Amino acid sequence: MSLARGEPPDDHLLVRYLIGSLPDDEAERLDELSITSDDVAMRLRALEHDLVDAYVKGELSGETLDLFRSHYLSSPAKRERVRFAQTLLAYRTAPAAASTTAATSIPRRSAWPRAVPLWALAAAALLFLAASGYLLTDNVRLQREIGESRRARAAADERERQLQQQLADHQAANSEAARELARARDALAQRGAAGRPQSSGGGVQSFVLLPMTRGANDLPTISIPRGTVAVTLRPTLDVDEYPRFQIALIDPAANRIVSRAANLRATSSGGKKSLSITVAANLLKPQVYRIDVSGVPASGAAELIASYSFAVAIR
Repeated sequence: MSLARGEPPDDHLLVRYLIGSLPDDEAERLDELSITSDDVAMRLRALEHDLVDAYVKGELSGETLDLFRSHYLSSPAKRERVRFAQTLLAYRTAPAAASTTAATSIPRRSAWPRAVPLWALAAAALLFLAASGYLLTDNVRLQREIGESRRARAAADERERQLQQQLADHQAANSEAARELARARDALAQRGAAGRPQSSGGGVQSFVLLPMTRGANDLPTISIPRGTVAVTLRPTLDVDEYPRFQIALIDPAANRIVSRAANLRATSSGGKKSLSITVAANLLKPQVYRIDVSGVPASGAAELIASYSFAVAIR
């Protein structure tokens, strides 16, 4: 019988899990249930105690016995449980054997029961305390592991939710930037088709950006005339050892990506290598922005190689 999704496992399946006779996918499913389901965890502990008792009493046979020896007894902690069960069984059977021997050796005329020796009572008390302490320690350990697993899962779920939200924000920003850029290009095409000359404040403005250098205190400012449709930013490159590049225009105040361009090649102009990203002018506000340029090697992940900070002024 296999483990169906949404159905609780039966006792036979749990015993097969304990002796390691389940396929890997079903064993992994029960690993998860033993942590997330209190009912499955309690049933597993009860069946494990019954299985160990059956082993020490010699009640296991065939494949179950072979798997118990090869799988269950491979764990030091589980071997310790078996030794404890063997000690407990030996203690339980010893008084019965002693009483049988005494009954055959004591004449029938002695009808008075003999007092139980103090050492036997002390041994029983110590054994009971040891068993209680072991079960309590095992229960505390199991509860701690369950709590840690739940906290780790909750943290992983929260991290996944945050990453999904960031991805959605980036996708929305890229979609909005693409729409604005398309509108800007349409507006430029309409102006060109109408045959009207562009004013100095209209059309597309282009700005060259230099990498930030250590010790530089002046933040460059780009002035965008009112009526500008689009802005082209051209970060220059000190290195050109990558076949491809990608650019991210970032709003540090809101910690979001305003626009992104990927799969770019460096171009030469005036002896300098540079890249280019064009954004709709109405996406830029009078504040500080940052451009991160990453090189994309032939194989492997992109690597940040330069950052460019600048302020925007609208005039």
